[in-house]
Amino acid sequence: MSIALGRLRNDHGGNSMIIDRIQWKIVVAPSHPLSRIRGQLSEADLLQHTQLFPLPGLNSPAELIEGLRLSSHLVHYSRFYQLRELLLAGMGFAFFPAQLLQPLADEGLLCELDLDFDDNGMNWAIELSWVNGLGAAGQWLVEQLTEAE
Repeated sequence: MSIALGRLRNDHGGNSMIIDRIQWKIVVAPSHPLSRIRGQLSEADLLQHTQLFPLPGLNSPAELIEGLRLSSHLVHYSRFYQLRELLLAGMGFAFFPAQLLQPLADEGLLCELDLDFDDNGMNWAIELSWVNGLGAAGQWLVEQLTEAE
């Protein structure tokens, strides 16, 4: 069984189902200069600042993440905790999951940027894939994860 970004794998040889979505927002720390610009920001505004950018990995191939590049000034990270700490330190802007942003925004630690090119449609499907014959525990887990759908 695996849980991964949707449709990145097609070799699981069994069943699959989209069980949720990650909604992405572009965020900065309140101390970052982008947070102080009034009105909507353009891609040209972002181009002038450092973007915190993921290194390619198992669930994020280079082709996928290259589509997220909004600046030529990059600081790479390989782990999510690194992204979080770099954001909180005001090192740059980044894509960040809306589901994890809310508590940090409520505490005033991060803020979402208002963008003139964002239609709130940036999301990635989360796919559960599994093979038949997982056993009782595996089948129970699949049922728990797919019941909400």
